[in-house]
Amino acid sequence: MLKSGISPAIDWPFRDDEIEKRLREEYRRWQGTRHRMGGNGDSGIDCSGFVKTVYKDVFDLDLPRTTRAQASLGRPIAFKEIRAGDLVFFKPPTYPRHVGIFLSGSEFMHASKDSGVTVSRIDEYYWGKYYWTARRILPANE
Repeated sequence: MLKSGISPAIDWPFRDDEIEKRLREEYRRWQGTRHRMGGNGDSGIDCSGFVKTVYKDVFDLDLPRTTRAQASLGRPIAFKEIRAGDLVFFKPPTYPRHVGIFLSGSEFMHASKDSGVTVSRIDEYYWGKYYWTARRILPANE
């Protein structure tokens, strides 16, 4: 049982590179899918729906549907400690909250209002300016 109260159905721990590989494979399936508020499928998906779906498909973990609820899961992670699979949260001016899944380096995948499902860099001015917090849902790979 994870700290979040979610039981993983796959063996842990995975190394960060394995987690990232699985996430990038799933990203390729979703890449370019348009953003649709409240959406949760191939015809359109929003940020929290994307995170929920990816976590279910890749890790067999059921997350809540809303960004607010997702932001209360797991444990907070310092920016410099973010790893593959951690959730990264933002408070942009046009939305109350936004969420994505960290990959590696400075990259995270998310369902962007303008670009649909895409990979962005957390160190870009926009995302850096509106970065809020990160949460670790997956078991630690110490």
